[in-house]
Amino acid sequence: MFFFDNEFKKEENIVYGLQRIYGIGLQKAVKICSSLGISKKAIFKDIDNDVVRQIMQKSLQGGKIMIDLKREVTQNIKKNISLRNYKGIRYSLGLPLRGQRTKTNAQTAKKMLRKNI
Repeated sequence: MFFFDNEFKKEENIVYGLQRIYGIGLQKAVKICSSLGISKKAIFKDIDNDVVRQIMQKSLQGGKIMIDLKREVTQNIKKNISLRNYKGIRYSLGLPLRGQRTKTNAQTAKKMLRKNI
């Protein structure tokens, strides 16, 4: 079975299969299945094509997924870089953003920074 640029095995659990779609996590997958009346333990070979279409529609209604979400994330990063705020500067230098220490950790990022300069 193939949808949203992912191939799903017939023996795969629906909830865990849906999580492979970018932007759908465990809670969203369970919510989609429960709203359609599908068991959490159901597998893809147990459902027919109509249910698959309903799953696709529900997942699109729940918010941004796949390409739209990736585009939004990259736009946010580019916006931070263009504003030259703290987070944008850290993005451009390839360093950790959220207050992690860099004296002893983040060695890979620092090596990459040295090679680029």
